[in-house]
Amino acid sequence: MDRGILLFGHNNRTIDYGQIALANSCLIKKNMKNNHVTLVTDVGTVEWLYQKHSEEFVKSKIDNIIVTKRRNTNNVKRYYDTSYSKQVEQFYNINRHEAYNLSPYKETLLIDVDYLIGNNLLDQCFDLNYDLQINDTSKDLLNIRKASQFARLDDRSINFYWATVVFFRKNEFTELFFETIKHIYLNWSYYSMLYDFISPNYRNDHAFSIAMHMINGMQENNLVSRLPLPNLQHITGQDDFVECDGNKFKFLIEKPSQKGDYLMCKTENTNVHVMNKFALNRLAETIVEQNR
Repeated sequence: MDRGILLFGHNNRTIDYGQIALANSCLIKKNMKNNHVTLVTDVGTVEWLYQKHSEEFVKSKIDNIIVTKRRNTNNVKRYYDTSYSKQVEQFYNINRHEAYNLSPYKETLLIDVDYLIGNNLLDQCFDLNYDLQINDTSKDLLNIRKASQFARLDDRSINFYWATVVFFRKNEFTELFFETIKHIYLNWSYYSMLYDFISPNYRNDHAFSIAMHMINGMQENNLVSRLPLPNLQHITGQDDFVECDGNKFKFLIEKPSQKGDYLMCKTENTNVHVMNKFALNRLAETIVEQNR
């Protein structure tokens, strides 16, 4: 296949990224034309996935599975399940710098497993004459909320780019881009200090943002094209994902400065980045069952 979707999913003790990847693959198969899916995962995650669902069914939704070694580094992340619950867990999905080398496609759409596909807008990426497409903006479903942490890596640092969805066509330029991300990954402590957001924990968005800045000659003008979307849309970890019916999603969105007070939000035929992984964990099996 010359064109396809690349997902990364490594389970931790709490979040079943494998099943979330399967759920999103079901949505990709249903909604997109370019829907050949490859999942990069590890032995434990894929064996657990086959145990929960038959191997035959999994392979009917995920066309290609690449098994790699999970990086057991101390890279923790705070997972929220609304404002009332949070948990610190290991985050193992830190090998996205390998996307260029692992992708079996000439043209690849790299998608976070928690970016739920509800329409076919991203099919346009493959028909545009831009070899690298990535967004530096995202829109909260409750647009009156403003998240400054998604504008720049730090107040005194550079623009924030979202590694949530990235399109790349294999050539020398995009290979250099991913080699730069790998270099940043291997020298994370140095670059987090250089870009003034000192953090021991590796973040894909930050590494992609730094790579964009470096290959652009340390300037902030847009070297590459944005994705053919009005915006990447998201809910936060403080919100809840409560219902899925086909391409109709229902969310509880927490009001600004009003903890525990929610607005109901319904979307239809819309792509949404669900940052509350616990909520997505709860509904992933429902999505799978709806697409059997």
